[in-house]
Amino acid sequence: MSAAITAGGGHLVPLADAEALVWAAPREPEALRQALIEAPDLAWVQLPFAGIETFVDLLDDHRVWTCGKGVYAQPVAELALSLALAGLRHVGSYARATSWQRPHGRNLFGANVTVLGGGGITESLLRLLAPFDCHVTVVRNRVTEMEGADAVLEPDRYVDALAGADVVFVALALTPETEGMISRSELEQMSEHAWLVNVARGRHIVTDDLVWALQHGVIGGAALDVTDPEPLPVGHPLWSLPNCIVTPHVGNTPEMAVPLLAERITTNVRRFAVGEPLVITDEVVIRVRFALLVRPGTSLSDVRRVATHSVAAAQCRGWIAEQLQAGQAEEAIVAAMTRTFGLLARGRRIAADEGSTKLITAMNTPATRCPRVSSSKL
Repeated sequence: MSAAITAGGGHLVPLADAEALVWAAPREPEALRQALIEAPDLAWVQLPFAGIETFVDLLDDHRVWTCGKGVYAQPVAELALSLALAGLRHVGSYARATSWQRPHGRNLFGANVTVLGGGGITESLLRLLAPFDCHVTVVRNRVTEMEGADAVLEPDRYVDALAGADVVFVALALTPETEGMISRSELEQMSEHAWLVNVARGRHIVTDDLVWALQHGVIGGAALDVTDPEPLPVGHPLWSLPNCIVTPHVGNTPEMAVPLLAERITTNVRRFAVGEPLVITDEVVIRVRFALLVRPGTSLSDVRRVATHSVAAAQCRGWIAEQLQAGQAEEAIVAAMTRTFGLLARGRRIAADEGSTKLITAMNTPATRCPRVSSSKL
């Protein structure tokens, strides 16, 4: 990434001297936490991938955070199409065979296709699907027309979109609302010949339910570039099922990712140098109201542990530290699934914090002729 930094007019310097940091280690959040401690005055941090869940508890409003959202859409869409074609044509079972097999398979041409998600991957996928003359239904948060989509539905109708689809692509962000969205009940709504293609996150799908569906012929098959757990353990049933194709999260490989991300980094270093807003694909400003729910009769001083989702924990950490006794602050936050709130909702609200949260933000940065940038190694 050093060439990308210098191409944008920046100087590669040690972390202690840097104004900005390009972080290229997607699975090392603790190392990044330490880097932020060592260089508290960093004005901008560039994360490597579109998904930021690994780093979400590090995000703050003291500096600019950008990620790779939109950078890898084309190669991921390309893999999604490849997996769909391989599944429909039973390439996986043919590849495993040791003798001549009887012909079987379906055509993508004219098929009914459902895409869960409406971001950059979906936009690229719709362009790739155009020659196949498919009938495409997209499920996304913004119910607006998309070029290449025959229908766009709101998220609460995604189960309707599963029925009758020949191929279902999962290409959306992992959130508390989308985690586990494909379980046994949803799989039972799909056609018995349908293929499920996941290029998003493994936790969108309940793995045990998927294994059951594949073993019992509830759906035609699954093609997975992501799994839960990941990496998929040796001996897991998904490896041996004839109607399942697994690739090891290769939607974008280092050979693809480095030049794609390098272009974004060069552009952002150049903008950072002159104080222009950094390039991002989306900026989402969400007005959030947090409620602390307790049993009736509980006072704030009685609170010792708070069960919440990790995203909410990151956004409320400062408030909790201020309101609870100093010794309680670290112990207080216990990451849990959002459904925990359902168990607590019978209590009453005793405190709330209200404000705006920017998940990925671009803001004006101080102008400087030659920004000093540090970079972690790929």
